[in-house]
Amino acid sequence: MAYCGYVGGADYINNCWENMKTKYIVSIVLIALCFALGGLWKGAVNENYRLRTNQRVLIEDARYYRTRDSLSAASVQQITLDFKEFKEYHGALVKEAENLNLKIKRLESATRTVTNTVIEFVPFYRDSIVFRDGRVDTLRCVSYADAWTLFELCDDAGNIAITDTLIQFVHRVPRQWWFFKFGTAGIRQDVTTKSPHTEIIYTEYIKLKRNGL
Repeated sequence: MAYCGYVGGADYINNCWENMKTKYIVSIVLIALCFALGGLWKGAVNENYRLRTNQRVLIEDARYYRTRDSLSAASVQQITLDFKEFKEYHGALVKEAENLNLKIKRLESATRTVTNTVIEFVPFYRDSIVFRDGRVDTLRCVSYADAWTLFELCDDAGNIAITDTLIQFVHRVPRQWWFFKFGTAGIRQDVTTKSPHTEIIYTEYIKLKRNGL
């Protein structure tokens, strides 16, 4: 570190201090520039990783399978989008969020799961006696009920009630080398139903990118 002693007169000391201040300013500017370049480099690396991961997710199909209880389940890897991409490619989800009075810029993630319910059953028929227009009439009715479904249909009216529960888990998938697991290879969503009549036919999990992450 330079030192300006009291030798050489006042002009020498002033010039010395000016040189030191200039060196300090240059050093600070260089350090700030290094931090800025480091931040830009890190941002570029993260963005490149995000795009490569998204490409892999788009190529990889969601996995649909059955649980040990023979219930429908699906597994899909997280895709990360910035808000511009989200608005451009997922207008339907944006509209749904707006219908719920949600601010898009405040969203953390969005998920969508499509199911199909098919109920195969042996109907139970019965006749109901009713009074209609001052006379006795007979209505033909068919009904079915279990823990998830209530179905009742007569000649003049009917009632259908279907109950189901979708359970979602978002979890980290570690990298694997031989028998060793470490780090994070990706984030996955696994979703399953509780009704045996319901089949998951599509699912997706979107993480919204913010603050350069």
